[in-house]
Amino acid sequence: MADSITEDAATSIVWHSARNPETGARWKSVYTPDVLAVGEGPATWRDFFTQQHRWACGADQTILRHFRTSFWKLSWAGRAHYTMLLAYYPSAAISWVLGALNLTAFMLTGVGGLVVTAQVWLMLYVNSAVLHLGVYFWNRRHNVSPHEQEGSSGVAGMAMSAMSAPVYVQALSQALRQREPAFVVTRKGAVSGDHLGVFRRHLAWGALLVGVLVASVPLGHVHVAVSAWAVLSAVMCLFPVALLAGHHLHRPSPSGGRHLPDRGQHRPGTARHRSCGRRRTGAARGPPAGEPPMTRRVAGPLRRLRNAALVGAAVTGVVAANGPVVVDVADRLVYDFERNQQDYKQQYGFWETVELSEEYRLSAVHAALLSSGKVLLIAGSGNNAERFEAGTFRSIVWDPVTGDTKEVPTPEDLFCGGHAYLPNGNLLIAGGTRRYERLDEQVDRAAGVLSLTNEHDEPLTLPVGTTFTNGGLTYTSTEEVRLPAAHEMPDGSAMDGVADVWVEAEGTGDEYVVEEERTFGAPDLPAEHRGEVHVRGAGVTKDKQNFQGLDASYEFDVATETYRRTGRLDEARWYPTLIGLDGGRVLAVSGLDEYGRILPGDNELYDPATRTWTDQPDLFRYFPTFPALFRLADGRRVFYSGSNTGYGPAEAGRQPGIWDVSDNSWQDVHGLEDAEYNETSASFFLAPVQDQRVGIVGGGLVGDSPESTTRFNVVDLDGSVAPRYEPAPDYPSPVRYLNAVTLPDDTTLLTGGSEDYRGNEESDLHLTTIYDPETGTLDEAAPNFVGRNYHATALLLPDGRVMTMGSDPLFADAEETRTGTFDTRIEIYSPPYLFADERPAITGAPEEISRGSSFSVDVEGTEVAEARLLRPSAVTHQTDTEQRSVALDVRPASCPEGASGHTTADGGAHCPDGCCGSGTVELTVPEEEGLTPSGWYTLVVLDSDGVPSPARWVHVA
Repeated sequence: MADSITEDAATSIVWHSARNPETGARWKSVYTPDVLAVGEGPATWRDFFTQQHRWACGADQTILRHFRTSFWKLSWAGRAHYTMLLAYYPSAAISWVLGALNLTAFMLTGVGGLVVTAQVWLMLYVNSAVLHLGVYFWNRRHNVSPHEQEGSSGVAGMAMSAMSAPVYVQALSQALRQREPAFVVTRKGAVSGDHLGVFRRHLAWGALLVGVLVASVPLGHVHVAVSAWAVLSAVMCLFPVALLAGHHLHRPSPSGGRHLPDRGQHRPGTARHRSCGRRRTGAARGPPAGEPPMTRRVAGPLRRLRNAALVGAAVTGVVAANGPVVVDVADRLVYDFERNQQDYKQQYGFWETVELSEEYRLSAVHAALLSSGKVLLIAGSGNNAERFEAGTFRSIVWDPVTGDTKEVPTPEDLFCGGHAYLPNGNLLIAGGTRRYERLDEQVDRAAGVLSLTNEHDEPLTLPVGTTFTNGGLTYTSTEEVRLPAAHEMPDGSAMDGVADVWVEAEGTGDEYVVEEERTFGAPDLPAEHRGEVHVRGAGVTKDKQNFQGLDASYEFDVATETYRRTGRLDEARWYPTLIGLDGGRVLAVSGLDEYGRILPGDNELYDPATRTWTDQPDLFRYFPTFPALFRLADGRRVFYSGSNTGYGPAEAGRQPGIWDVSDNSWQDVHGLEDAEYNETSASFFLAPVQDQRVGIVGGGLVGDSPESTTRFNVVDLDGSVAPRYEPAPDYPSPVRYLNAVTLPDDTTLLTGGSEDYRGNEESDLHLTTIYDPETGTLDEAAPNFVGRNYHATALLLPDGRVMTMGSDPLFADAEETRTGTFDTRIEIYSPPYLFADERPAITGAPEEISRGSSFSVDVEGTEVAEARLLRPSAVTHQTDTEQRSVALDVRPASCPEGASGHTTADGGAHCPDGCCGSGTVELTVPEEEGLTPSGWYTLVVLDSDGVPSPARWVHVA
């Protein structure tokens, strides 16, 4: 390079990396401003970009040829000096390229990189800008830009530098490719003309930025911040082009002309050392010759006032940008300190986050505590259509004590099935996903269900691709269908064989839509069936197509940790509820069928002895999907709280009530506040279950409504022939997807949820409370760290902790521009009772116990006042038909006959002299099968302060 600026930088590095051979000391240099005339800079865009290109090439080549080899020979100050001196041009080029790549990738594909909150981004940007401006104005004490007059604000110089970014990119590219740059140098005093080719680099970048901006709109990848950055970048590229017609750079001089003013007397012996990197031209100190004294007296204070204003604005900006973040960080540090204190834990409890190893992380939508103490987590396809199409269905078994994890082969997509425990402890899982939903924008062809009837005495199988016609239009079946033969009924009447088939239109036009029932032709039928097979259909539309249910049914064997196939469901079901009945039978209700239609009331029973399902036409009753059902003490009645997941008509099946499954009778339960806000609400038995009280908290409107409620109502199902919901304390925030877990001390933990549908607008609640049914109060607990919305689950562990899992937000940001991802983290809550100074402990208990009988338990530690049997949870979509806490009669062995440790009305334990303490206690199980269904339970004993022991597993029969 024959440019003095480059030679100065390179030569300086060589000198400063060497030492005086005589003394061994480092060479020193003295910087003096180059007193050049203001107004000597370039006068056209071509000259300016040529100058910037020359300097950028010089800086880049200096880095590659000299600085990188001499870096370690420089002093620490030298390294810092030359790094800052030379870094501007390449760093500006790299920042421009990375910014363009980032916004192009997002706008064309929706792919994003590191997510930084707007608040943190603002803080970093303001700090960087203030630092940049501070250094800029500090350096301007000695230098001014060639294209600016002394005393200017510097905005023009920064804008010109920003507009040079495409030039810097070209220079860096040439340096990296080791291409020698060529320059057209205009002689001093001459002016080169501008033309469109001068802006070829700017036009190319501008075209790219405008192109991705336009493409982002139909692609749906519009983001305010990203789009603003793209617009600003495009403006910087195209603005010089807009000024091409006769506009030159503003280049004022003290005299208003273009001649070189007097540089003043130069002192002999003073070295001149031009700065490397960005060129600055010096300006003589003091006012220009001929400036009036009054102007000098006014200019000084005004300049100081301006500087003070700039400093004040900078300080204000830094404080405003950093204040919220600093306060937030300080609050977190203070809270982190507080939450680790013993007294805080004893009052509010403690949360900790657990990360499974990457190979075992899954989108768990279902969770069940097994009698082995392990947790079964079922994802199936995990609400991921790509995994569904690939046949990737997953389940794991996780030990919350040891952390051991096992992958379980999952035979079908059990995603969004239902589950209930069998008397032997195995978990029955039924239903699942046959096909994923298709949203309106994904449906390009009319599709729907046709109904076939067969009057022929032989069955008929129609293959995939069978065609049906209507009005000259053709529809094709997407699956094989078996059409049963007509047969004779016991009363002698004839019953036609019936079947349904899913078809899609051959074309994409709206003429294929069939909304009213019509008769279809079937040209592919065998000749012998023509005239005896009839096809009718309606609802062949381009509307959204729901998830389609699966007729799968399995028992999860706890001993072998495998799925065991059972008989298939009579009806395919997606979002069903399973609830245990007498004799270990399980009732399946509701769900979407194999074509995504809400089942009108077809319910069926599972017999664990034969491992088969049987339709129950005498129990025909409609419910919305995932209805919250609770089996009552008499064993024959089931209470529907009103909670559900919403599929089905908004006006049907929403009324809470008591269903007598012995005769299919129904009794409405009234009094529920905000009765239309029941979707994704939380319902649960208040402990103990003998009280027969059910609570319902939160919930939202049907569908994807952003509205939710603070409603908390409780109904006493045992206190009146016409029970009614009564108000309880409102929840602190509107909420849906709330998780409710019954604790051993009869309280209920309420945690997580969000205000909006699927956590939209970042509405996840970091809020946890504990409801005490004895006092009717909601107490504050330690807030959960991980947000929990749709597909979140929670359950009680045998050691008294609570495990929460899952969250499936629709979006990852408040602006709803980035698709949400499933949260695979597990969070464990330790309630306050786990931080008591002492806990009772069970040292011996029988494994098998019977309803209505008494048994002895050996305990040690603190005094025992109460005992509970806790049925393990099997939960999904805020629906858990298993969770219940059964109070046991307690009588220490040392008590005289007739004395006991029953809880009294004021909540304290009745412990006669000599009847409380460690040793052996006698416990009695209620005799009602509706209170204590057969199966496995965790047994805990509690002291007079309500502190529970770690649990022991017992089997009730």
